Amino acid sequence: MLGIVSAIVLGKLQNLSTAAEDAKVNMIFATVSGSLNRLNSIDYALEGSPNNATYVDLDGISARYFNGSLRNMQNAAHLPPGTPNRNNQATRFWYLMFSAPPPVIARNDTSGAGWAMYTGNANCGINRSRCWKYRRAGTELAVITYEFNNGTTTLVKNF
Repeated sequence: MLGIVSAIVLGKLQNLSTAAEDAKVNMIFATVSGSLNRLNSIDYALEGSPNNATYVDLDGISARYFNGSLRNMQNAAHLPPGTPNRNNQATRFWYLMFSAPPPVIARNDTSGAGWAMYTGNANCGINRSRCWKYRRAGTELAVITYEFNNGTTTLVKNF
C-alpha cells in the first residue's frame, strides 16, 4: 500500500516540477518577446537612406538598427566578464533582453538542461536570425527565434 501511495505522490511531484519548468519557459519567452517589441518600436533617426545602418544608444549599449529592426550590438561591453561565447551575436542579444539573464548551456550541448544559443539558417531555420533553444535531458522543448527581416519573435513549444 505504501509503495502505491509513494508512486502516486512521486508522479504528482514530477508533474509539478515539469509544470513549473514549462511556466518558466513561457515567462522567458514573454520577456524576450516584450523586450524585442519594445526595442523595435524605438523611434530613431536614420542618417541617409532607409537602408543604411544606424547605431542607437540603448541605456549605454550601442545597438545597430537596419530597416527598422534591431540587428546586433556593436560590442560585448554590456556582458559580464567571463561570459561564454562573449562575441557571439546570439549571446549579445540574450544579455540585452534581461537584467539578470537565465543561464545558458554550451552551444550544441546534447545532454544538458537549459537554454542554448544559435545563429543563422542552419540552426534557426531562418537566414539572418538568432534563436535560443530550451532543452531538458537533450530534448528540445522550446525555440525562441528572432527574425531580422521583420523584427519579429516566434516561439515553438514541444511540450
